Amino acid sequence: MTLTTVVIPARNEEADLPAALASVLEQTVAPDTIEIVVVDGASLDQTAIVAKQILSAAPIHRWAVLTNHKATTPTNLNMGLDWAQGDVVVRVDARSILPADYIERTRKVLTDPAVATVGGRQAARPATSGLEARSISRALNNPFANGGACYRDHRASSGPCDTAYLGVFRTEQLRSVDGWAEDFTSNQDFELSRRMAELGTVWYEAGLPVTYTPRATFRALLQQYRRFGRWKSIYWRSTGDRPRPRQLVLLAVPALGVTAAGVIIITSPARALRTAIAGVAALGLIDHVGSEQSASLAERTGSCAAMATIGVGWWTGAVQEIFSKGNPES
Repeated sequence: MTLTTVVIPARNEEADLPAALASVLEQTVAPDTIEIVVVDGASLDQTAIVAKQILSAAPIHRWAVLTNHKATTPTNLNMGLDWAQGDVVVRVDARSILPADYIERTRKVLTDPAVATVGGRQAARPATSGLEARSISRALNNPFANGGACYRDHRASSGPCDTAYLGVFRTEQLRSVDGWAEDFTSNQDFELSRRMAELGTVWYEAGLPVTYTPRATFRALLQQYRRFGRWKSIYWRSTGDRPRPRQLVLLAVPALGVTAAGVIIITSPARALRTAIAGVAALGLIDHVGSEQSASLAERTGSCAAMATIGVGWWTGAVQEIFSKGNPES
C-alpha cells in the first residue's frame, strides 16, 4: 500500500485550519492511504485542540498533533518530516485548501523519476468580504505583480519551474537533503526547491489551484513582503545563488523609477504630475492584463494599490538587506 504523509505547520490558526484539514480528508485517494501530522508552533489559541477534534474522527491511516516550542515554520515542518512514515510527503499550509485531486495528481507526477518535487498554483481568496481584502487577493492572483512566478500564473502550462508552491516530495529524497533549512524562517520553500533541483526537476502542475488566504490589510501585506524581500537577499548572500531575471526586474525597475521621478520633480513639477498619472495608468494596465476576472472600479483601484504595496515592500526589504550584514526579524 502506498502511504502519503501530509505535514501541516500551524501557529494560531484555529480559524483556518478546519478548512485545510477538510480539503485533505476529501481527497480522491482512499483515506486509509493518508496520514496527517499537524505541528503546532506553540499556539496561543485553540489550534491544537481543533486539530485533535477533527483528526480523532477521521478514518485515516494515522494522525498526530505535535507541539514545537521553537515555533518556526521550518522546524515545524522538519518535526513533521521526522514523524512521517509515508513514501511521499505533502506540505500543506494551514491557510490553504487543496483541490480534491491534489494528492492523486501530484503522486502521479512523481512516478517520473526525473521529477524531484511538484506543486500547483497558489490561488488567493479574500480573508474577508471587505474591499481591502478583495483588492489584495486580486493583486496576488496577478502574475505580473508578483515577479512572474509560475505558481502565481493562471495561464502557465505544466512544466519545469524554479520553485514549487508548498511542494510534494518523495520522503527519502527530502530526508537526503535534510528537509527544510531551519535558519530560513522565511523563504524556506524557495531555498528547498533550489536544493531539490540538484536531485531532479522542480515541476509546476497546471490545473491544481490551491486556495490560499492572504493578509487582509495593506499594512500586514507590506510587512509580509518586506520580510520576503529581506530573506530573498539573505538567500542570495548565503548560497551564492543569483537573482532570477524576473527578480532582477523587481529590483531594477523601482530604482530606475524613483531616480527618474526625483529628477523630473526637480526639473519640472508639471512633468512630474504627468509621470505620476502615467504610473497609475501602467498599474491599471497591469491589473487589466494580468487579472482573471472583471471587477468594480473600486476593486481595480485597490488592486493597483496592493500591487504597489507588494512591490515597495519586497524591494525595500531586499535592498535594505543587500546593504546590511545583520539578520532580519523572523
